[in-house]
Amino acid sequence: MPFSLNSRRFCLLAPFAALYGGISEIRAWYYHHHYLPVIRLPRPTISVGNLTVGGTGKTPVVSFLADYLNQRHQSVAILTRGYGRNSRQPIILQQSNLAQHQPAETGDEPWLLAQHLKNGVVVIDANRVRGGRLALRAVAPQVFLLDDGFQHRAVFRDLDIVTLDASSPWGTGYLLPFGNLREPVSQLRRADLLWITRVNQTTDDINEIHRRLAKKINKPMVFSAHEAQHLIACAGHHQLPLTVLKDKKVAAFCGIANPNSFKRTLQESGASLVLFRAFADHHSFRPKEIVRLWESAQQQHAEWIITTAKDAVRLESTWSGLKEVCYYLEIGIKIMAGGENLKKMLEKLSII
Repeated sequence: MPFSLNSRRFCLLAPFAALYGGISEIRAWYYHHHYLPVIRLPRPTISVGNLTVGGTGKTPVVSFLADYLNQRHQSVAILTRGYGRNSRQPIILQQSNLAQHQPAETGDEPWLLAQHLKNGVVVIDANRVRGGRLALRAVAPQVFLLDDGFQHRAVFRDLDIVTLDASSPWGTGYLLPFGNLREPVSQLRRADLLWITRVNQTTDDINEIHRRLAKKINKPMVFSAHEAQHLIACAGHHQLPLTVLKDKKVAAFCGIANPNSFKRTLQESGASLVLFRAFADHHSFRPKEIVRLWESAQQQHAEWIITTAKDAVRLESTWSGLKEVCYYLEIGIKIMAGGENLKKMLEKLSII
């Protein structure tokens, strides 16, 4: 049998993946037996994380939870490290001061979370304990939301939620650096609630997804769909109903971890997709890239160019003269099943 590129890659990286897994298990053991310190913040703390590197739809879930709590008169502090930002100092971000900060400084996801957070703050700091204390001094939140917190064990959490993509819950099935698992699947035993995202983008029904997952890890589950809500114009930021996409010839691009989900959502919204380009997650777009993309789109007779809300945040100063034909899609979470599991856990914490 010939030696393939994949088998060569496996031979090179599998030992490192095994080492990574061993270190992960040892670290988990140290935390479990209290040899490593865990700091409890003075408010109920909910962690939302994932098992794989990106692509599970975690940020919309964090935003959904923040809004869910806001609607129940709970102020929220979202604690996040701000992946990919070009600054290091702690930043307290909220709707009232968004104009004072650039997405490059805060990271695109924190900026997007703050844009939608009605009552509370987003604190961007790699040290989540320090970030929590900053939030307490700034707004005295009633609940902390720990963004991307499953592996951040230094902060105690009262509720540990892990998001899993319905179509690929275990990612590649291999640990970093060979695969995209951040921890062995066995570590899901630490989770209190599994949040299964994008159930509308798989051919299996919810009962089948639940049965398959429960064989591996039997935990309470919430099942949700990622649904397009409306279209936003990049020039003026006014909303358009999704019906305007019906049979509209559009070009689309994104720099997110799961581009196929965005592509499918656009197609399900009725758009006639004549061009689609995917870039690396958190890609920093250059003006020339956008101009070339639009030139290619025009050759395919596209009327508009569409991207994601997360990408649009990073593109605010890059659109050049193309804003009039550029739009972004707002995606929201819709609970399809298991909502009572979430409600029970929040009630147990006495925060709703």
